[in-house]
Amino acid sequence: MDLLKYLFLLSLFFTFQVYTPEMKLRGLRVDTAYFYEMYPNLSVAQITQKFITEIKSSAVNTLFIYAYNPVFGALYPTDYPYTITEGNYGQENILKALTLVAKSYGLNVIAVVPVNNFKSVWDKNPLWRSKTMEDQDYIPGKDIYLLSAWHPEFRDWLRGFYTDLLEKNPEIDGIEAVEPFIDYNWFGEADYNPFANMVYKV
Repeated sequence: MDLLKYLFLLSLFFTFQVYTPEMKLRGLRVDTAYFYEMYPNLSVAQITQKFITEIKSSAVNTLFIYAYNPVFGALYPTDYPYTITEGNYGQENILKALTLVAKSYGLNVIAVVPVNNFKSVWDKNPLWRSKTMEDQDYIPGKDIYLLSAWHPEFRDWLRGFYTDLLEKNPEIDGIEAVEPFIDYNWFGEADYNPFANMVYKV
């Protein structure tokens, strides 16, 4: 199976088009975790060149690249508080490598990051966690580490995180913040973090 067919299957529900009078956007989501299987023996530089070269002739004009994995961390070096950098591609700054080559071919790059699912932040800040009615940590599934959207310290941290991302990656064209979870399984659950309760009761 050639690369474009493989990517199409991976991103069937994520590739989309937005039409405006000024532009036609054709985007492709890029999750570098798949590169471990697709390119097991290549360096970051080789992966980047091969990947971008093979997609540049397609109709895609914008790459949505996952820049931060909730469990494994940033795909770029960062020392922002409570974050971690992914051990291989992150340390080698695959986000920057992909961005620079993509831009050289005229592609736009959007960094995709989580909103409230960060394991390293969850580990170090118990008071920021999303809570159940019984005041237990809300853990709806494996590798899901939800933080409370109502906690002011978390909100301040998140603003700083996005600022740090832009400062460390000035070449990107923007940020897409994705998957803000509260009721993860649609069971009618709510966040009972004390700050969420306080806002509800006001």
